[in-house]
Amino acid sequence: MKVLVSSCDRYSDLWPAFFHLLFKHWPDCPTPVYLIGNRKTYQDPRVVTLSFPNDGGWAANLRESLLKIDGDYLVYLQDDYFFGAPVQHDRLVALHDFVRDAGGSMLQLKSRDAANSHEQTDSTALAAHFATSCKWMTTLQAAIWNRRHLHDIVAPEWSPWQAESGINVHAKKTGRGFYGIRPGQDAVFPYTEGVKGGYWMPAGVALCRSQGIEPDLRTRPVLPQGKSLLKKLVRSVLKRKTEYLKKLRPSATTYTVLPFDSKQIQS
Repeated sequence: MKVLVSSCDRYSDLWPAFFHLLFKHWPDCPTPVYLIGNRKTYQDPRVVTLSFPNDGGWAANLRESLLKIDGDYLVYLQDDYFFGAPVQHDRLVALHDFVRDAGGSMLQLKSRDAANSHEQTDSTALAAHFATSCKWMTTLQAAIWNRRHLHDIVAPEWSPWQAESGINVHAKKTGRGFYGIRPGQDAVFPYTEGVKGGYWMPAGVALCRSQGIEPDLRTRPVLPQGKSLLKKLVRSVLKRKTEYLKKLRPSATTYTVLPFDSKQIQS
């Protein structure tokens, strides 16, 4: 079983926190973990940075990365999935074997509610099949993917947002092979999505702080939430300020794993 982390240099300031929490909460994680980047690298013997200096975009980099990894199935993660509790490794291995033996395309590891209409054809199965009546049969949440299927489904020009929609359309047309953990079950990967639209979400900051990590909010601040005109104005000002400060501050080219007693992420 391989692990692939979708990322790029724009989000490299998240790498120390991500890998710190990944290895802390998943000590049995199969290594090396493959990280998609551009010109920046992550220095840790457990991580291999797949570099794309001539950035072809999210989908093109992902497709090329999938060709560089051996094995039929892999775990897909994104750089802002911050783990806050132990990974259920033995259960993950069993789910990997389940989707492999079923010849499935994907098994999503983030729990959903029962309203998302799984097919419960076999009450003894480890996972449930997503029905075509689901609004979303697939997403880019953490999942076990058939490596070749993911490569063939994703179009080279897609953005991540286009990919979620496009893969979902494909799944509905295909009708079979897309699984998820059953509603109400504990998540195999207890993680919080820390970033949205390029900026820290309050939940992501809270998760990091609960784990003894203080994000550098100068590089990637938390924006005020809400739709009011004032909050939109404040968001606009903060975005401009952040981009200006990035130009003034030199950016690191190499990142290293945080020791488990570190308190500050610096970019």
